Amino acid sequence: MPIGKKLMLSAGLIVVSAAYAVYLRVVSPASSAAAVLPSVANQSGVVQIEPAPAPAQPTAAEPAPTPVSAAAPVKKAAGQYADGSYTGGAVDAYYGIVQVKAIVSGGKLTDIQFLQYPNDRDHTRELSFYAMPLLKQEAISAQNAQVDSISGATATSEGFSQSLSSALARAKN
Repeated sequence: MPIGKKLMLSAGLIVVSAAYAVYLRVVSPASSAAAVLPSVANQSGVVQIEPAPAPAQPTAAEPAPTPVSAAAPVKKAAGQYADGSYTGGAVDAYYGIVQVKAIVSGGKLTDIQFLQYPNDRDHTRELSFYAMPLLKQEAISAQNAQVDSISGATATSEGFSQSLSSALARAKN
């Protein structure tokens, strides 16, 4: 058999074994992968997976675990932020000042308003108008100020992130 096919077969076996190990961890999180998937290499170097032993049944001395009631109330996690509007600090972004206001509703960041942005030249204004909705969308989606820089508007992106960080720090629960 050509080496390429052997490699593909070996890689496939590894992937299937890993997927099986993950499946068993989900089904039985208390067991470790080593105990679940013991393996033995035969003389040709091929690893064979042996089936895991069946789980022990509870004895009379060990009562069976009580299942959790489906009617038990689930505690709803509080939002990450306190509701309200929070103004971030004004940040010098080289081509102008960036300052934002974060709007929080239901404990989540729902809107961001630009109070100041670089706009002293046509090209700067163009880049700001291009970058602002992208930065806003990414921050709301991420629910934090960790956003990727927009190419061509790196300083504005960094200023946005700093201003939004200070606003969200005020909004923390």
